[in-house]
Amino acid sequence: MVEKYYKDKEGVYILLESNESITIFYNLDHGHLSIECDDIMGLIEDNFQYRTTIGIGEPKAVLDSVRESYQEALTALRYQAILGNHMVICYKDLDIVSGSYQALYTVSEEELEQLHFLVKAGLKGNAVDYVHKIFNHMGDGSQYEHKIFIEHVRVQATRLIAMLFYMMASLNIQNTLSGKEGEYFNAIASIGTLPHGKAIVSSLVEEMISCINGVQSHMAKDYMKDVEQYIKENISNYGLTLKKVAAYFYLNPSYLSRLFKQKMGITFKDYVSKIRMDKAVEYVRTTDMKVYEIGEAIGIPDGNYFSAMFKRYIGMSITAYKKQIEK
Repeated sequence: MVEKYYKDKEGVYILLESNESITIFYNLDHGHLSIECDDIMGLIEDNFQYRTTIGIGEPKAVLDSVRESYQEALTALRYQAILGNHMVICYKDLDIVSGSYQALYTVSEEELEQLHFLVKAGLKGNAVDYVHKIFNHMGDGSQYEHKIFIEHVRVQATRLIAMLFYMMASLNIQNTLSGKEGEYFNAIASIGTLPHGKAIVSSLVEEMISCINGVQSHMAKDYMKDVEQYIKENISNYGLTLKKVAAYFYLNPSYLSRLFKQKMGITFKDYVSKIRMDKAVEYVRTTDMKVYEIGEAIGIPDGNYFSAMFKRYIGMSITAYKKQIEK
């Protein structure tokens, strides 16, 4: 039906995403789009007795911004939980909805950004506390008509949830929340009290952070395997520092340092020293290499420093150790 409607128009591309979802990429005069969407809704209802809702994103000047416009259209579509079904919802009009009750507390852009940061950083306790703080700022609404106050709570919950799902999409990671957007946005329509709205958003925040932390933990394990292998293969390099290893893997040195402490239980420096001394012991036991040769082979070219380090690690000098293993 939609393809037939636009069959003679260039600059319009139709993508069938599922049995219940169609995306229209519109590269024509944006002023006509909402009118055409009204026509399409009417045709679908007349021919299939099926009621639809359409979300429209803002027009963009460059192709790279199409994804942003698509996300805006999805956000607009989610407002059907508040505005109702069987209508065209334009993203540019959502500020009117969000600002309908100026006397009521409205979540600011700064608060959205802070919650975005806390969730992305995986700080579950802080993020949930921040959600509670946001909802507590809304007050109990006792001075307003209940219906107006609850509609406002639904609007604010929609803004928070839309931001969170957009953030997850931008992370481009496999997650257990795929397909759950509809479930959460439908839950908004059932919000009857402020605590109920708070519970819905808090639940999503907790689920998202568990997902993000799980992915990061898996990535950290993969990183550590590669880092360990790299250290062992380059142990003869005396310049094997935290900064250089981090640079090789395009990691922040502070992040790699924390990762070592968390995953290995020791610092990066102590780990490298352990690998070097283990290798030194192996050379002493299995070869006739001189002390300075072993030191160079494990990245410690200063013979005196290597000897002192070996004694501190093993508890005896290299000479004493050799005599002991020869007995």
